[in-house]
Amino acid sequence: MTHVGSERGFVNDAADTFSSKKKYHERMDGNHFESWFKSKLIPKLEPNSIIVMDNASYRSVKEKKLPTQSWRKKYIQEWLKNKNIPWGSDLLKLELLQMVSTVKHKFDWYRIDEIASEAGH
Repeated sequence: MTHVGSERGFVNDAADTFSSKKKYHERMDGNHFESWFKSKLIPKLEPNSIIVMDNASYRSVKEKKLPTQSWRKKYIQEWLKNKNIPWGSDLLKLELLQMVSTVKHKFDWYRIDEIASEAGH
C-alpha cells in the first residue's frame, strides 16, 4: 500500500494498493510509483504543495544517468559533448570526471521532481 497524508489526514482516493506473491519492494518499481504519482497523487494535491518522501529506490529514479568511475572514457566524453561542455582530447578519465562533478548539479534530477515541478509543487 502506498498513501500520502498531511496534518489534515490522508489524501482522499490517493491510495495505491496491490496484492502480489512478490515482496513489496520487488513489485513496486519506479514505473509503478511514477504512474501512481502522476495519476492518483498529483491531481489531488492542493496548489504549491511541498512533497516530502524518503529515498526508496523506486522514488529515486534519475531523469538521466550521470557519468561515474565505471563509465568508459569515450562515454564520458560523449556525455560532456552532448551537454555542450568543452573538453580536451588529452584529458585523462579522472580529469573528465572532475569536469562532470563541477556541472552535475545542473543535470542531476529525479523524474519525480520533474513531474512535481511541472505540476507546480
